[in-house]
Amino acid sequence: MQNIAIFLRFLSPTYWKQFILFFILTLLNILFETLSLAMIIPLIDVLFFDSNNMNFEKIKFLIVNLKKIEFISYENLILIFLVGSFFLKNLFNVLYQIWVSMFVLRIEKFLASELFKNYLNRNMNFFLDTHSGTIYRNMTVEIKNVTKSLASFLTLVVEIFLVLTLVLFLLYLYPIATLSSAMILGMVGLTILFFGYNKIRRLSERKSHIDKKYNINLLDTLKSINDVKLHDKKNFFLNIHDALKNKYYFNSKSFSIINALPKQLLEFIFIVLVASYLFYSINIAQNAAAAISIISLFAVASLRLLPAISKIVISIQSLKFRHFSFKILLHELTDESKIYNDEILEDNSQYQKNKKIIFNDSITFKDVSFFYKKKKILNSLNFNIKKGNFFLIFGESGSGKTTILNLLMGLVKPDQGEVLVDNANINNNILSWRKMVSYVPQNIYLLDQNIKQNIAFGVEESEIDYIKLKDSMKLAKIENLALENNLDNFALGEEGSKISGGQIQRIGVARALYRNPNVILMDESTNGLDYDTEKRFLEDLIKIKKNTTIIFVSHREHIKKYADDILEVKKFFNN
Repeated sequence: MQNIAIFLRFLSPTYWKQFILFFILTLLNILFETLSLAMIIPLIDVLFFDSNNMNFEKIKFLIVNLKKIEFISYENLILIFLVGSFFLKNLFNVLYQIWVSMFVLRIEKFLASELFKNYLNRNMNFFLDTHSGTIYRNMTVEIKNVTKSLASFLTLVVEIFLVLTLVLFLLYLYPIATLSSAMILGMVGLTILFFGYNKIRRLSERKSHIDKKYNINLLDTLKSINDVKLHDKKNFFLNIHDALKNKYYFNSKSFSIINALPKQLLEFIFIVLVASYLFYSINIAQNAAAAISIISLFAVASLRLLPAISKIVISIQSLKFRHFSFKILLHELTDESKIYNDEILEDNSQYQKNKKIIFNDSITFKDVSFFYKKKKILNSLNFNIKKGNFFLIFGESGSGKTTILNLLMGLVKPDQGEVLVDNANINNNILSWRKMVSYVPQNIYLLDQNIKQNIAFGVEESEIDYIKLKDSMKLAKIENLALENNLDNFALGEEGSKISGGQIQRIGVARALYRNPNVILMDESTNGLDYDTEKRFLEDLIKIKKNTTIIFVSHREHIKKYADDILEVKKFFNN
């Protein structure tokens, strides 16, 4: 319940207003439920008692007044009221359930959007530290678990209100029988919750861990499918999959057993209570008529009360079973330690206008140091890149070349020192700087869309600039790919599965050039090209450096001859 309270405070005011509406609709729903039950009383009067004998003394005035109506018989009037009340109750209940379902789905949509936005604003260290399977689990499984918990919470509220209302109604009519029955059934429900509490908590945490490992294994298998098939490791990954599914099965089975108990046990206890009361009325009190009237009313009430009490117990158990999902989601949504300040800057348009980055002269690293997990990757790094140069960052693997590019893009911040553009710190207005920069990564991710959508990347198809598209494709040497395949209809497949590695690399280059950047960063971007194609590509690349500064990361010696300036990263590498 504590997690629910924290979660509700996180929601926007719009949803709070809808929660108020929910309570109003719930009260109306319970009113219809109670009225429909109340109409059973005159029916019992018609079926079991004559006009001179009446067992419902506390509502005698209502029955007497109904019998005074002359244009229709009392019996027919009761039947009309009975059918009418149940019709209105069920009609309202259908509309109410639809509204509640839509309400929960709107919250699910809100949470998914907030969490996705949260992840998009995380700094790069978060993505280096977090497996994509964990993010995928949180965006799918945990979001669903939380919304299911919210549905359970709403059900809990409804059923508690309903039980209290019906119990108060029955207390008014038959206080002793109602009080004793309520106490016994209540104690049974609390006993079930008490003994299941710790077990369900453990099942909740175990389920979350199983889901996480399952998604990680699934993504790892699919992303390394070539190696899996080549080295015949299908059984290795299948065994992991099946073991996790077995754990999931036994975990879910345990919860299903616990969840199945309340309904059956409560029904059995109720039948025992009814039988005990009948035995007492017939054999001891010798008042069968009174027993029949009470049991008839309680039997009808039980059609709604027993499922309600059962739902209360099951809803509480479900909330406990998914409580770990709440902890995960609340942590992800409220942990600001890994959030970058993009969103803050983006909202402050006046700040951006005043602090706009202008690149006329040079990019400077000034005493830059960077740590990753307390390990120093860069130590007091100083260098200068002149505008219009082909600047090569050369070094062995693990020397910090890619870290320098991440610092240049502002994806991470230096722990010490500054990255300056014409003496302005890029991190004072990172969004302005990023608009001037393009990046070609070592491993290019392609969308399962057509060629032009992959090159324009993130631009609506109707807004694609075909002149820029054509120029970037020409420079990246992929005109033939466009000629051989339809620009509009040829989808490249998941991660570019329908084209070659070299073509993937060149589409990545075309994507970077499409933006007409002032600075282009390339991380081992010619690895997928053969020597001759790489030579032609670099020669074409040099032609654009008048308008575009090129910062190129590579470990290949022969690329040095194309560079205007070279940074040997190994000189600055510090263990």
